[in-house]
Amino acid sequence: MKTIRIEMRTNKTYAFIEVTNGDAKNAKEVTLTPKQREEIEKILNTEIEEHDIVTVTKKTDTRIEVGDKGTVVHIHKLGEAYEVEFADKNNIIITMCKNEIEKCL
Repeated sequence: MKTIRIEMRTNKTYAFIEVTNGDAKNAKEVTLTPKQREEIEKILNTEIEEHDIVTVTKKTDTRIEVGDKGTVVHIHKLGEAYEVEFADKNNIIITMCKNEIEKCL
């Protein structure tokens, strides 16, 4: 089994540390380029949490349109679905699947 850990150093350089079969002796450390760091930060910042602002990315059968923004007020089943409040749509709250929204960065 391989595990990868992302670590922030005091100089803000991220590094991958790969350990094979839980054996730290086989660990490799790779310093990332600025572009790689940017991509990793983007991935780390895409997890949706309560109170995050999200954008609708897929048309649903509701009054909500693609591009509408709302606030996550509850998370179901570890992120499989979200309760999203849309203030500009008369404060309606709609359950949306994770493939219908994305976090506003």
